[in-house]
Amino acid sequence: MRRKLLAPIAVAAALALSACSSSAAPSGVSSDGVENGATLTVLHYLTEKPKLDGLNQLIKGFNKQYPGVKVQVESTSLDQYGDTLKLRASGQQMPDILFGSPKTYSEFVKDGLIRDLTKTDVVNTIDPKYLDGTTIDGKVYGVPLSLGAGGVFYNKDIFAKAGVDVPKTWTEFTAVMKRLKDNGITPFAAGYKDLGTFGGALYADLFGGPSAKDPNWRAEVQAGKKKFSDLDFFKESWQRFGVRNQYVNGDANQVGLDQSEQMFAKGDTAMVILGSWGLAPIRSYNPQGNFGFFLLPTFDTQKDNLMQVFTDDNWMASANSKYPKAQLAFLKYMTSQEGGKIWADAIQGISTVKGASATKVDPMTADIQKYINAGQVWNSSATDDFSGQYLDAWFKRIQEYPFTPKWQSDLNAYVGAFDSDFDRIRQSQ
Repeated sequence: MRRKLLAPIAVAAALALSACSSSAAPSGVSSDGVENGATLTVLHYLTEKPKLDGLNQLIKGFNKQYPGVKVQVESTSLDQYGDTLKLRASGQQMPDILFGSPKTYSEFVKDGLIRDLTKTDVVNTIDPKYLDGTTIDGKVYGVPLSLGAGGVFYNKDIFAKAGVDVPKTWTEFTAVMKRLKDNGITPFAAGYKDLGTFGGALYADLFGGPSAKDPNWRAEVQAGKKKFSDLDFFKESWQRFGVRNQYVNGDANQVGLDQSEQMFAKGDTAMVILGSWGLAPIRSYNPQGNFGFFLLPTFDTQKDNLMQVFTDDNWMASANSKYPKAQLAFLKYMTSQEGGKIWADAIQGISTVKGASATKVDPMTADIQKYINAGQVWNSSATDDFSGQYLDAWFKRIQEYPFTPKWQSDLNAYVGAFDSDFDRIRQSQ
């Protein structure tokens, strides 16, 4: 989840991230059959500098092994990503390597546009328990480089100064918000101009303990077997969001993800609710910050509170690449121990690659790992996501909430709007 408000379809200009030599590439094939002279196109919607740096380092490492392969990187925003892929697919210009979850972009899998990686060496280096998020009908269509989590980053010094502890229930959490505000401290940083901040705050709530009670609700709603209005926990997640929204910075609708991360990192707020993709940027803004992480409590029964986890930083391969061996070699390098370590160091997170880990474990990552070790998690990527037009409608509708007073004042109407959107799509098919 990260990123920009919905806008007209646009493919971003190619980034100047080609990591190969400017001299002419040798022709023919390498000793292991990789096509020399190949140009691989990589498309993503990443915005975080640590991840962009990590990708650049992966390309450089790959080019040390394969100097005859050029890697060209292009990017677009998350809200435009699905439409960009559709546009490229219609013009038979799918990128060789593309960022994203196969379950999120399952229509491309169903149309035969995503390469089946099941029987390739690429998947052998990924810890098997993390492949559920990239598996459809028993086949693996992508490789995750990290395990992500959704929850609350907090400033330990501010908590100590205000005399509050990490909350373990929803009631305790609301008490912490009030205590902080009463002490003149802004509880949460928020930047609703970007989906990453708004979506991260929603997902950390909805896809933790609440969704664990009804794991397949997304697939059932998309299929018409259930409605959003049937799901009490869905409405309750929005109610909690409304409560938390009373404790954010006053300019939340005018700032974005980067600004919200900076506000928190600088100590302007006590907390920020995000996915773990925010960890590396936060640390980069304040290398010495005394930060921690806790799961977002949604219930007053402590055992029902679970941290959202998901396979993150997923990469897929086009099924119709001109350079299938170079394409596979690139993915193989990304998922090697060397590649896995490069990525883990860049994001300061948890690697899904066997034997790969960050050189230094950040205290925030250590906190996330404690919840994982305790089994106090729910894997939101293990079940089917919305896809196609349904996903587009979902993103569009959730982004409206902070900018639409009528939805905030009439939650029943807002939930009903989701049902109307999905009914309309279903009837048009």
